Amino acid sequence: MALGTAAKLIGQLEEGGEERRVKILENVNSMVDVFWPEISLLMEKIEEWAADSSFKGRKIASLIASKVHYYSGSDSDALIYALQAQDIISLEEQSDYVIAITSKALLVYTAWRNENVEAFGELESRNLHEDLISFINKAFDCFIRSRRYYQTVGIAVDTRRNDVLKRILDDATIEKQLHFISYCVDVVTEFAPTVTTRKDMLLAIVKRIGASRRTYYSALCKALKHLEDPKCLFDFLVRFATGSERLTVMAYQLAIDIYAGAPLIFLQQVGRLINRYAQKKLNLASLLTTVDRKRAGFSLLRLESPKRILQRSFHEVSAER
Repeated sequence: MALGTAAKLIGQLEEGGEERRVKILENVNSMVDVFWPEISLLMEKIEEWAADSSFKGRKIASLIASKVHYYSGSDSDALIYALQAQDIISLEEQSDYVIAITSKALLVYTAWRNENVEAFGELESRNLHEDLISFINKAFDCFIRSRRYYQTVGIAVDTRRNDVLKRILDDATIEKQLHFISYCVDVVTEFAPTVTTRKDMLLAIVKRIGASRRTYYSALCKALKHLEDPKCLFDFLVRFATGSERLTVMAYQLAIDIYAGAPLIFLQQVGRLINRYAQKKLNLASLLTTVDRKRAGFSLLRLESPKRILQRSFHEVSAER
């Protein structure tokens, strides 16, 4: 589009009614990537329209303002106006602008999720914190729809979004991706910002492995070692040890591998659970043996009692005679 046409459209923004102004803004938005310096001359007016809740073209005005600020190098202002216009921003577009705004939003959101209040303060003062959360959720939806799982796992870990990690792990296609499960364990163990986040996410991974028909041994071993959940490890050991011959061998190997690198207190806790389980099994076996013996004794008693009664009756009768 020629520069003269752009200047003409920009000049018409001050003219006509609201409907006409909205259409002109839509045309201006289509050329803002190229003619943003000229459009920036009307930024004061565009920002007024973006702030006017009664104006039908408020969102398109916000989008134009966001793009002009982006090209001007003001990322914070660009994000503020982008959040106001997020309903008309397509995250699937993957333009330089969309990528930059999404990255900026993720930076602010990550800082807030990790208790950096200052990064979130300006948005909160403008009542845009809910808009940011909504934008981030849409970004996660977009990433998952496009199956950008590796990227999404990293972001989910940074932002402490265990729910997003679970959504990815629940995808049926993950069942066949052994390397991806291992990748999840590596990212969580190395980059989880807090101990609680690491344990929650590792537990989600371990549960996913437990629900799978396949056995991701290396990932499972590493996850259990870093999870340090005695009950969880104990459950897997019992499950494997009481399964097929192959699983029994895996139980022994898992115990050896965990023993080689886990903290002593963790191993002691697992040991106590195993001893308790073994004692319970032993007591149950002893109880069953006792019951079987008593049952056999009662059976003999039922058989012998009539004989003794008959014998006693015979002797009594003989004595009387």
